[in-house]
Amino acid sequence: MTSMFSQWRTLVVFSTIHHDIIDWPKRLHIAIGAAQDLCYLYNDCSPPIVHRDVKASNILLDSQFNTKVADFGLAKILIKPEELATMSAVAGTFGYIAPEYAQSIRVNEKIDVYSFGAVLLELTTGKEVNPGYEYLSLAE
Repeated sequence: MTSMFSQWRTLVVFSTIHHDIIDWPKRLHIAIGAAQDLCYLYNDCSPPIVHRDVKASNILLDSQFNTKVADFGLAKILIKPEELATMSAVAGTFGYIAPEYAQSIRVNEKIDVYSFGAVLLELTTGKEVNPGYEYLSLAE
């Protein structure tokens, strides 16, 4: 029996293969699809959901490069969207965590927007956001 996600592969694949395989129109399609997925979480879900771990490996692609945001293990439901939720600890992946979230541990959709920006950097440069060095990130 195959899982319903067996046709999907992770976006992180693009950084390990030759750049010619994913051309610019496909990259744009991926970026728009992931943005629409995140927009759905904030605007169409009731109550809104903040993913808190948006990263390339949590964006799945099908054979047409359509996206699905996956892995909601760290997601937070915003019961009162007008109020910022406060967490007891920072959750997420180094290189994708918004600096203001790391300092204040206040949760809102802006932390996912920052992480999505990091994914866009990966998508446009073909490099990892966090190459494994503690004090180095793609933005730097």
